[in-house]
Amino acid sequence: ELPARPRRAPRQRGRRRIPAADRELSLAQEVVKSFVKCLVQGLQVTMLTVSGGRSECTVYIDRELTKLSLQRIDRAARRHIPLEAVAEVVVGEAGGREFNLATDRLSVTTVLESGQALGFCFGDEEERDTFALCLTMFVDGRRLD
Repeated sequence: ELPARPRRAPRQRGRRRIPAADRELSLAQEVVKSFVKCLVQGLQVTMLTVSGGRSECTVYIDRELTKLSLQRIDRAARRHIPLEAVAEVVVGEAGGREFNLATDRLSVTTVLESGQALGFCFGDEEERDTFALCLTMFVDGRRLD
């Protein structure tokens, strides 16, 4: 004799499954929301210098998502960069070469319209990719305004 087949729970009316694409979109929105909150409060990052060194600093973004501000740990003054001044966000080693920045695979280079560049170093690929993706989205958003 075969064991009794397990009975399925009856499907509830009005309850629908959330498609995978919607779950992924929701997760992406949460990542961006969390990242913005973190940046508004200040995100500790390592900046690359043209002399080959590194400098600890805090990166901020204003609540309107219109400008980045950089503050070195050892200085009180902040450098403000309107997002419209960002020409390109480059991930990886090649991004900082022409600017004499010692970038590696965990780096993000922010190229400014002025021809200057800012190199940021991260601890892992997820941090790097989140920073690059969100910054690119914010820059693109300012171009559309």
